[in-house]
Amino acid sequence: DAWFLFRSLDSSTPGTSNDEEDDCLRAAGVKAEIAMGASADISWGTFDLGIDAAAKIYLGENSSPLGMTADFALRGEFEVGPIALQELKLGVGAGAGNGYFYGAASGEISLMSISAGIFVGLTCDPDVMANADPDIGAVLAEQSIVTPVAGLIVYAEGGMSLMPIIGITPSCFLDIRVHGGQGFIALASVGDAPGQFIGGVKMLQGVSGELLCLVNVRGDFAFVIIGSANIVGSKIEFNELSGSATATLKGKIGIGIFSVSFKAKASIIITINNQGQLDWKFDF
Repeated sequence: DAWFLFRSLDSSTPGTSNDEEDDCLRAAGVKAEIAMGASADISWGTFDLGIDAAAKIYLGENSSPLGMTADFALRGEFEVGPIALQELKLGVGAGAGNGYFYGAASGEISLMSISAGIFVGLTCDPDVMANADPDIGAVLAEQSIVTPVAGLIVYAEGGMSLMPIIGITPSCFLDIRVHGGQGFIALASVGDAPGQFIGGVKMLQGVSGELLCLVNVRGDFAFVIIGSANIVGSKIEFNELSGSATATLKGKIGIGIFSVSFKAKASIIITINNQGQLDWKFDF
């Protein structure tokens, strides 16, 4: 599946756009963008993988190139030596209000599960920061972010088996693992009207287990807290505070084609603005 889009940023009535990404790009001199992408499912040996790739080219006056962004993702599990990689995302942006890199991956090494994500740099599109971690991205989406915005998002988690502690070799017959993760967010607006700062944290705790090579279950609880403030002169003014709590349960029962997978997720996002108004969303 492939797609192509040519878009003129000057095609709408001047002064009526509420799209901050477009405003940010226009401020960088962008007149049009060319976007293209493709998705495919492939079989590679015993692996069934999905590939997604996309790119944008930003054009200025006289169709001169001003910048580009690109991203690439692999879906599905495949093994590289002792590493079983389950997900991979990479993205880069340069020019036209962008200058960033993001990456995220998850997988298993021996008896340890790992997951990590990072965004670093400058962007006109805050949505790309969600690629570092979807929980952080969901809470950032509730913030009124002034673009372009620059900074760092980093998140990492890992898990280990408890069985060696009690002298039992972990296996699919019996294994209990604990998981933990921590992330940090530090961002600042750097446009013509700088002064907004955004900071926050993410924490995760979880447990998983396998039994008789038939049951594999994992449960996680994560929370994210992100706040923003504006610096006006010598004063710091509170802007917004957003937080989320998410519980996830997923697993697999059975073997091969005689197996059933399941996943349940419930989350709540709460936002408080500088007027004391409370807004919340619940997703199940």
